[in-house]
Amino acid sequence: MGLKNLKNLLFLGIVFTFSINAFSQNDYLLSANKFAETIALDSGSIVLDVRTKAEFNNGHIARAININIFDTAFQKEVQKLDRKKNIYIYCQSGRRSTRALDFLKSVGYEHLYELNGGILDWKKENLPVEIIKDEGATVSSPKDN
Repeated sequence: MGLKNLKNLLFLGIVFTFSINAFSQNDYLLSANKFAETIALDSGSIVLDVRTKAEFNNGHIARAININIFDTAFQKEVQKLDRKKNIYIYCQSGRRSTRALDFLKSVGYEHLYELNGGILDWKKENLPVEIIKDEGATVSSPKDN
């Protein structure tokens, strides 16, 4: 086998390895539609919104709990979540949810999924959100809103 063929095989091996690693690192990312479908089927799971309370009140996914990643008690509060359940995490666009997911992984959580593109992508797909009005009443937006 010539040196040129050996270099080509080595290059293909590196590309293949990188592709497998990239896939395994991103298999927890779910599109908005897949996220919606999955949480609908996984009723015992936890849906975690890591945005601020004001953002949460302005529109969140049904049954989501809100633990603000900027809150000083965030790390303590999220560690109270059931480690056996699937946890579906989202924020506005994906940055904060990635940080939250990385933290939860670092403390031993395994069943983690993230909404790719955050609630912005959720809304682009015309998926429903719940809004909390001034007196705590929750109003659902229509799916085609």
